[in-house]
Amino acid sequence: MLLENNQWIKAIQNSVEKALNLHEPRLENPTVRVKVHQKEEFGTTNGRKMRKQLSVETSGVIKNTNEAFSHTKIFYYSPISLD
Repeated sequence: MLLENNQWIKAIQNSVEKALNLHEPRLENPTVRVKVHQKEEFGTTNGRKMRKQLSVETSGVIKNTNEAFSHTKIFYYSPISLD
């Protein structure tokens, strides 16, 4: 099944939020933001390369200490060589 970009982003966001609520009881009010960026890299042996970058930002409050928590994870996918 091929999803459109916005549906795919929303599905990832919902999945991460569900996992946090289910498996991370120490975190209160978890929020997740997912963004897609396109990044161009130069200096590779094959010339230029376009890569898509998926950024998953998680934030919330740690229950016991009332401290703010945030974490960002970046994933790269879909390399395209431009010779």
